[in-house]
Amino acid sequence: MSATLCLPPRCTLVQAEGIAAECRNTLSAGDGGLLIDASCVEEADVTLLQILMAARQSCEAAGRDFALTSSPALATLAARAGFSVTATGLTTPV
Repeated sequence: MSATLCLPPRCTLVQAEGIAAECRNTLSAGDGGLLIDASCVEEADVTLLQILMAARQSCEAAGRDFALTSSPALATLAARAGFSVTATGLTTPV
């Protein structure tokens, strides 16, 4: 069973340490996958993209599922940084 982590509306450098810690704590608290619900994110910066990529890589390394629910703000940020958002995380264009 996957654990869900709901992100706050503001996910910038100021909140990055706390968000990263929540991701680590959620992963270490169970043996299931991780669903990050970013549907409420209204403001974000590149630090959130880094956290999402690291969370996905951590899940993959542990053999766990990773899923991401996005928001329009996150999708716009990802596109500006050269990524696209899918249900399985951030991807780069081929």
